[in-house]
Amino acid sequence: MKARLFAFLLAALCLPAQTIDVGTGSSSLDPVISQQFVNAYFRNGFSNLVSTPPVGLVRAFGTTGLIQEFNDAAKTSGVRLALVKPSLSTVSVEGTPDVFQVQALLYAHYTTVGVGTAGFPTNDTATCPNSPIGTCFWQSFSRKYVLFAYSSALANGASAFTTRDPYYTEWLNNGGIVTYGPATSAETAVTSPAGSVATTQSYQNGIILNITSGTLTGRLVGVRNPVYSVYASSGGPTGFLGLPTGPEQIVGTKRRQSFEGGAIEYEPGQGGVVRLPVTNVNLSTSVTTLRLKLNETFSLEAIPRSVTGDALLDRAVSWVTTNGRVVTVQANGRSATLKAVGGGVATITAVSEGKISAGIVVSVQAPCCQVGEGAPTPASAQAFADVVLRNRLTLQLPGPSPVRRVASGYQHRHHAPG
Repeated sequence: MKARLFAFLLAALCLPAQTIDVGTGSSSLDPVISQQFVNAYFRNGFSNLVSTPPVGLVRAFGTTGLIQEFNDAAKTSGVRLALVKPSLSTVSVEGTPDVFQVQALLYAHYTTVGVGTAGFPTNDTATCPNSPIGTCFWQSFSRKYVLFAYSSALANGASAFTTRDPYYTEWLNNGGIVTYGPATSAETAVTSPAGSVATTQSYQNGIILNITSGTLTGRLVGVRNPVYSVYASSGGPTGFLGLPTGPEQIVGTKRRQSFEGGAIEYEPGQGGVVRLPVTNVNLSTSVTTLRLKLNETFSLEAIPRSVTGDALLDRAVSWVTTNGRVVTVQANGRSATLKAVGGGVATITAVSEGKISAGIVVSVQAPCCQVGEGAPTPASAQAFADVVLRNRLTLQLPGPSPVRRVASGYQHRHHAPG
């Protein structure tokens, strides 16, 4: 018995060990899959980044995939790269890799996030646009993740970042790496001056905000260049502009994005500028009460102003009269001409972006009188006229006196025939 066991062990030791090479795995590994690993190894110079032989055989990875690891070309301790196949399928889709390359900086970050969290790669590791070669890398993964890695730590002390949903979908659907660029921060909680709370992630060319508290709760809004550069220089979410209230809008020939504390707008191809909101509206006259005779006019101008006191002469202005039967307003943008058209009192105000000016009270003197004239509203004036008509008083009475206020309401005095 001992002799037979010794003979078996001797024979096993004499068997040649399996050679570890690119694409080699267990004896059950499909030759097609082995060739896919070889193809990935030679694609786009990956073979120049690694040393051979590989660290180990092709092995199972995640729940459905395969992986083979490599040391870097300099055999730096602890630095590895990998080839990853998301599934065991041997079917190839023309133009689509079967096995993806994960380079050293990205692979180090990927191993900390985990295949169970990020999923499998959906593209080879790529260099970030507008970045020096070898300084910034990115890669997308199947569970709506994108990972970023830098060769040196950024100003915030970090060198690797993860973007996941809901930020991933906004990032991807609105230009991805080309428009937003790589992430430059982790998810960060912020509170705006208006008291709204959001979790944000910053990118080289933008920021995405997931608003979780306040009147804007539930909104996911992105801010991209050229608006972003102005927004960031104005303090971003914690600056005076606060959180964005929605995406960019087309306004005439410009594009504008509104925030809690103002807006930023730009002409396509040009930089953005801050558009402060109207905080008050001044009138060009210090007069608060005005007396006019019938058909007299009075001109004035409205001046919207920002919180800094600057005149905002490009803002729309509307004019309001409380009694159009007494004073009409002929408006021309910020300018207006008041015209006395009937006896009584009316208050005139100007409105811009929801802010209302102080009112001018206009009293109009007019020859007496039409039935109901002087009533505080058109409806009450009409009520007096209806009563006169209903009772046919116009056949019995001379011209009426104006409506006057009495303790219990309004009264129309009449003079009996002589």
